[in-house]
Amino acid sequence: MYNKIFCNKFLNKLKKNINNSKKVFFLNNGEKKYYYDIKIIIQKTISLFEKEKDKRIIVFSGKSYFYYAYVLSLIFLGKTWIQISPNIPFERIRNIIKVSGSKTAIFDDSFGDKNKIKELKIKLFDNKQILKSKPKEIKIKSIDPNDTAMIFFTSGSTSIPKGVKISYSSFIYSAYQQIKKLSYKNGKEVFSDYHDNSFVMSLNIIFPAVYLNCAISPIID
Repeated sequence: MYNKIFCNKFLNKLKKNINNSKKVFFLNNGEKKYYYDIKIIIQKTISLFEKEKDKRIIVFSGKSYFYYAYVLSLIFLGKTWIQISPNIPFERIRNIIKVSGSKTAIFDDSFGDKNKIKELKIKLFDNKQILKSKPKEIKIKSIDPNDTAMIFFTSGSTSIPKGVKISYSSFIYSAYQQIKKLSYKNGKEVFSDYHDNSFVMSLNIIFPAVYLNCAISPIID
């Protein structure tokens, strides 16, 4: 696995590419968002969450451009990202909250019913709250490669959910190996995001796409 220096270089490469305002980041049925649009959301999310004590942050979101921005924000902050898809049954969501021990979450409008999520009685930040926050310069937190970057929970609707921890070193190793094999160099490719966003395959879309300064096109329906 990669060491601390390499991991931080990888994250700083992502940060550098996000500053490329002329590049398209998100394409969906005629909707287009540039890296600059994503940068603003990331800056505001970082501003709001940098002093948040809870390290494990749940993201309730479908595959909107906010979703991708929130994931990058949490990784830059050195937090642990836990993704909840709109396709997961509510009782399973309740169990995931219990197992993960997280008390803080981001809610994106693409998820669906916010009132239902409020029943979980966790600290909830939505798009409006985040967008109202003052943007702050993106600074990459110096991370320990062995720290947990994300937790993916096994699919299904029965039994107790089992969380699979993925370290910063592991996800960066996986993404970088894929990047080397793809040999994409001109930054004009579009990564199609086909799968449900609670699947670990997210790693093979989000981070290589940003590292290569490419666009992401989610397949939502």
